Amino acid sequence: MSEAIAAFNSGQVDLAVSHCKNILQRSPDNPAAHQLLAVICLDRGEITASRQHIQRSLQARPEHIPSLLIAGRVARADGDLVVAVDYFERAATLAPAEPEPAYLTGVTHLEQGNLVAATSVLGRLVQLFPQHAPAWSSLGAALRQAGKEEAARVALEKTLALDPQQVDAWFNLGLVRQDSGDLPGAAAAFLTALQHRPGYAEAAVNLGIVLQENGDLDEAMNAYRRAYRLRADTFGRIVNALTSGSSGRLWLDLGELRRLLVT
Repeated sequence: MSEAIAAFNSGQVDLAVSHCKNILQRSPDNPAAHQLLAVICLDRGEITASRQHIQRSLQARPEHIPSLLIAGRVARADGDLVVAVDYFERAATLAPAEPEPAYLTGVTHLEQGNLVAATSVLGRLVQLFPQHAPAWSSLGAALRQAGKEEAARVALEKTLALDPQQVDAWFNLGLVRQDSGDLPGAAAAFLTALQHRPGYAEAAVNLGIVLQENGDLDEAMNAYRRAYRLRADTFGRIVNALTSGSSGRLWLDLGELRRLLVT
């Protein structure tokens, strides 16, 4: 097993799989081998196989915290967020002094749209671990979605004071500033998000929207071009922004607009 882990850690994933399979031939219920195979299958997008392996691992070690977290991640990757929360909460109960289980519980609540639970879990977490930047970022996102813009701004600014490279915090801060009418501040936040994550299409669209609202249509079109080149499915939002904004343009020929966005 130590050889399998060493192979995995050194990037020799196929060798790690081979070692695990050899172990399971001799000991079919070995929980550590099933756990590592679950991680490998999850990384490869083989969700069904990953779920099977982590269930076999948990049968032998039902209160093994790393395995519970892996099971939660597998369920989350499979879109089964209710089950994912259950695994993460079990791990959090077993390890109250560890931030990761509570963080994953809060994030999954947020993905479910359960804002009350998300803000409750993440709020407690940042009180216990005030240096946990991702928790502050997710708390800020939950508060923004709940319409608590000032509290969201405080949480997001706290995030970025701890870790200026938290890209989603920059994006959400941009949304908070946009909603409050701070268009230059919103543009700066979206631009910073793009500097840290050049492929962030949503940030490019929102950058275009705030630049357009601020009357800078030429720079807005540049941002829209960037968004469209990153992801063609942003076209609908771009059209809506251009045709509904007070400083937009009326496009009778959407084909012409598409051509303009790729030039």
